Amino acid sequence: IRLKNSFRYELDAAPEIQNCKIHKLILQPFVENAILHGFEGLTREHILKIKLESLGNQIQISIKDNGKGIEPELINEINHKVFHNSDRGSHIGMENVVSRLYMYYGEEATVKVSSILGEETEVIIHIPRIVSYEN
Repeated sequence: IRLKNSFRYELDAAPEIQNCKIHKLILQPFVENAILHGFEGLTREHILKIKLESLGNQIQISIKDNGKGIEPELINEINHKVFHNSDRGSHIGMENVVSRLYMYYGEEATVKVSSILGEETEVIIHIPRIVSYEN
């Protein structure tokens, strides 16, 4: 609503992971950051791509946007799990979700962020593949 339908999204979920369990609110902060911060101030078409696929005993989740990108210093902080409050603002949402991932999944979880300023950001998350046979 806020962007007045100015972005489109693509969701690609592999059939073999559709019965897998994922902790709630794991994707939401990353998607929200892409929409609220990545697309802010840009006039080109906004595109958000979310892809979930099976990689052996893990699920790989990719959240990619064609937004304005993230500064290398912040990418480094996220990838090394070091968060600072700075003039760029607090990143408590990102810090919380990264902490939750490691709390839920331990060392089996990974989060890797890459970005090209002015072009795109991609968050790649790996979590254990836990199958639920419940409907």
